[in-house]
Amino acid sequence: MKVVKRKQSKTHLIWDSYSEGFNQKRIYLEFLFPFFVSLITIIIHCFAYSSIQAILANLKIINYNFFTIIAIQIGFNIASMTLIASFNKVSISNAFSNLKEPTKKEQALKQLLASFTYCILVQTGIIVIGFFYNINIVELININILNLRTNTAQSIIFLILVLWISIIFHSFMVAIRNVVLIFKFILVTFKD
Repeated sequence: MKVVKRKQSKTHLIWDSYSEGFNQKRIYLEFLFPFFVSLITIIIHCFAYSSIQAILANLKIINYNFFTIIAIQIGFNIASMTLIASFNKVSISNAFSNLKEPTKKEQALKQLLASFTYCILVQTGIIVIGFFYNINIVELININILNLRTNTAQSIIFLILVLWISIIFHSFMVAIRNVVLIFKFILVTFKD
């Protein structure tokens, strides 16, 4: 029996290809805008609810509401990758005809696929982490494992909530960008 040595999967390559085209506008739309939206959302929640426990319990409802939307977006991203893969090599090469070097065409295709793959990974992580949060949070609050009366604990929870909502909105912004990318890819591919 012959042992085949395979390369380990390197998920950082997805991030490298995804982040290659960063510019100021993209950083603002995909990172800063979601952060500020989540910050405002959590501040409103802090004023609307009297306790951290109530905010944490409400986050469970928010997670459930987002799960369906995120699952649909995961399906869209997978379908988009399938659509791109269904084109033959000549069609894909023609889609990147403004790039003369074959390595640049390959890099452009990597960037396109990395955007969809990155979004799938982030959104799957949101569903998995959110699911475990939803399973355990009520029990943790009920048995007082979380000492939520101290300012330090409340500050840490505030920061975690801002980060969590930021990641969710970040995934929405990447999904919106992916809709634009697949639209442009299809238009360029079928251009006469």
